[in-house]
Amino acid sequence: MKIEENKANTVDGVRNSIEKDVKKILKDSTIKKMLSENFHFNNAYPVCYLINTNRPQESFAICADERQEDALLVKPYIKTKSLKFQHIDYYNFNFDDYFFKFVQNGHEIGKVSMQAHYAIWSQVEAWYPYDIRYKEGMQKYLKYCKANNITKERIDKACGTKMTDNIMKYYQPDKKNKRKNRDRER
Repeated sequence: MKIEENKANTVDGVRNSIEKDVKKILKDSTIKKMLSENFHFNNAYPVCYLINTNRPQESFAICADERQEDALLVKPYIKTKSLKFQHIDYYNFNFDDYFFKFVQNGHEIGKVSMQAHYAIWSQVEAWYPYDIRYKEGMQKYLKYCKANNITKERIDKACGTKMTDNIMKYYQPDKKNKRKNRDRER
């Protein structure tokens, strides 16, 4: 199985191909066998993509498994197989360290499944404000949600859930944008 490495040379190349490339990797029979034997991952699937805008080849997907206990980071454009996959057990995975941290440090949010939104919102509801360390990353995620019309209602409908809280109440629009909007209204 060969992934075109030149795709990882540009941010646009990664944006346009990471989802397809990660799914291709996860469908490969050799990779499936390795994931099953080494990480007990059967039927791994991507739940969100983070694009490294400074070093596109280090972009990655966070993947779950049908058991949804552990997580797997898949870096499709890293050549060394041992570095291409990072297993994170259930007790160590959280969206603060493996999502908000990367977003805060410059990764762009590519795509997030509704199931991942549900998990992120549930974690923020349980952890905010004291246990979320990467609040700037969380704010960037909430901005992404606002821009993409990700709402409590949409998540509940897509996942068949009833979340008790709407974390958008924690969203703080950029001060620069607030000022621009106020100036336009005058």
